[in-house]
Amino acid sequence: MFETQEAPTPKEDLLKHLRLMREAHLENPMPDLEKRKDRLRRLLEGFQEREEAFTQSISEDFGLRSTFETANYDITTTIGDLKHQLRNVARWMRPRKRSVPLYLLPGRARLLPQPLGVVGVISPWNFPLILSIAPVA
Repeated sequence: MFETQEAPTPKEDLLKHLRLMREAHLENPMPDLEKRKDRLRRLLEGFQEREEAFTQSISEDFGLRSTFETANYDITTTIGDLKHQLRNVARWMRPRKRSVPLYLLPGRARLLPQPLGVVGVISPWNFPLILSIAPVA
């Protein structure tokens, strides 16, 4: 009834893409708020432009999965998540005060949220978009 197909990716291709992503990160390791919002907006716009293609492709990959289920669980939730990130990224980037032990007074401490670098996301097969896009956005 169902057929599994592997799409092997040569190790060299993976290493090449990893190198390119690391180089891109090193060019701008601490993007400011406007850059981050721009990236999120472009991801959201590109996602919305391809919404129908994503829905159709995922439904075909699953064989019997309804387009409603794909649109409702994968597409709508991903769009909602990206919008949530756009609304909150400024707050998430703000430095936050932290308390210091008595013996370090009058010292002060702050938590400075910042990107740590390139990450790999391994997503389960059942909801491929929300489980792969949300963590990297």
